[in-house]
Amino acid sequence: MIAAEGEFESWDAFKTKFYQQYFPHAVMKRLRKEFMNLRQGVDETVMSYRNKYGYLRQFAGDLVKEDADDVYHFGDGLRPDIGFYMVSSGAKTQERFSSVHLLTRFII
Repeated sequence: MIAAEGEFESWDAFKTKFYQQYFPHAVMKRLRKEFMNLRQGVDETVMSYRNKYGYLRQFAGDLVKEDADDVYHFGDGLRPDIGFYMVSSGAKTQERFSSVHLLTRFII
């Protein structure tokens, strides 16, 4: 994992060591559960939801290994009236969906 003192072989190796050292197991489990239960609030913007999602996503582990999993979890937490846009836009990533949603707000 560690190539030389103070150096890491990869970003993933650094993150693993960092989380082990600074995030107790109970905290990691709580943040992962918070990610799994994340839902967009009634008055919350897509960008605010996306920011929370992005922060918590780093604790999701193997729940979002593939882009398709990421899009599914992101869309699953959106309000139903907005989730419709994600499906109809054909967005393949949550970043792309956020851009599409911003544009549709000005058009509709």
